[in-house]
Amino acid sequence: MTIRQDQSPLHFTAMRRVVPAGLTYGRDNRENAIVTGLVMLMTLLGGGPATVPTPRFVAAVLAAIMAGVLLASVRNRRPLPFRFADGLVAGLVVLIIAQLVPLPASLWTALPGRALTMDIDMAVFGRLGWRPLSVDPSLTAETATQLLPALAAYIAVRTGPAARLVAVIDGVLIAGGLGLLLGALQMLFQGAAVLSPYSRGDYLVPTGFFTNHNHQAVFLECLFPLALIRTRLAPWTRRRLPADLKTVLGVSATGVLACVVLATGSRMGTALLVPLTITSWIALRGASKIGFLRAVTFTGGIAMLVALGGTRLVASLQKGDLASDQRWDFFRDAWQANLSYWPAGAGLGTFSIAFAPLEPLAHLGPHYLNHVHNDYLELAFEAGAAGMLLAGVGIIWFLSRMTIAYRDKAATDMQMLHRMACIPVLLLLLHSIFDYPLRTLASEIVMATSIALLSINYPPHFFKLHLKK
Repeated sequence: MTIRQDQSPLHFTAMRRVVPAGLTYGRDNRENAIVTGLVMLMTLLGGGPATVPTPRFVAAVLAAIMAGVLLASVRNRRPLPFRFADGLVAGLVVLIIAQLVPLPASLWTALPGRALTMDIDMAVFGRLGWRPLSVDPSLTAETATQLLPALAAYIAVRTGPAARLVAVIDGVLIAGGLGLLLGALQMLFQGAAVLSPYSRGDYLVPTGFFTNHNHQAVFLECLFPLALIRTRLAPWTRRRLPADLKTVLGVSATGVLACVVLATGSRMGTALLVPLTITSWIALRGASKIGFLRAVTFTGGIAMLVALGGTRLVASLQKGDLASDQRWDFFRDAWQANLSYWPAGAGLGTFSIAFAPLEPLAHLGPHYLNHVHNDYLELAFEAGAAGMLLAGVGIIWFLSRMTIAYRDKAATDMQMLHRMACIPVLLLLLHSIFDYPLRTLASEIVMATSIALLSINYPPHFFKLHLKK
């Protein structure tokens, strides 16, 4: 099989035909179609709240099926090179197991924040028995199962050839496209219950297959770099489209995506359009020449975006008073409660029940606080010093990979792929400061896929060697 390569190996365009269309979903390779379908379904099921457990359970079952497909695959790369990101994933697994291992009373009673558990044991059983570090092991085990879809996506990318990488990204993009379509319909028919997969409270904005408009906005923004990666790795059609037509289609799709993001009314989603634009522009500079027609098309697309979404842009930024935002109370209360469990933590997934006895009476209301709205504070509360250490090491690794990828103006093919893969991770890390995107399955799948892409560091001939039938 002959694989076309451009004359300029430094440009990301050299990877446009790395994975021929027929090879990804050819008659002899239905495995990739199965992977795409499973990733798509897991992503679509991954936008609901924890109070609706059925979609999450189904997604976990699909992840187990996908793991079986991957284990049985003859296309796995062997031997698999160990990467630093693999160590981070293994560290997360070890952390969860450590929180579920039963401990003798002499150990767990010495941990901070266990006074209430001790009183319950003495009142019910008359003695102190063995208990794990987690104050509610069932919730920690449930959190572990919710990580299975993201873990399956990570393993699929890490263990497979380039064609499987394309299949995983396709699954996310198809689900994202359906979510984008659903969001557009929700904009046109506001309040239509049939278009709302979950109860959305007072939200009259497009949330797609999410229950939270902030998560919908940032998830859609993550699709942009993933779509660019997919475009560069493999052609969308068997017959090559004219460059100008691709530009028109790309700008149009981007405009619709940005308009739906603005329509969500998410302040964080609106703010993250800035780093998304800047990092994408820096990543793509020098990748291809911009002709007059492309420049006119791009300018027209920006004008259309401003005309359609400008009002919503201003409204979302002006929505509410930042100084009176309840998140600041959440942060202070969670930090004070965190000190009661530090440094061991209360256990992954246990925030809602562990925080309730410690919540200040002045802030009690008809609604309970299910998340801190800050993934870092919530991780500190639940996983303690060990979780924060693991997260800190992971962020340092990501920043080093991002620095290497963006260091040179003229980037290699792999550097360009890494640049695009950095963007979803950056957006989700920034969003985690004011929300909890990494507590939703769909965002976890995007994060895991992007981290797996960042861990790929193969020589230029890698794709050609791994695409033989």
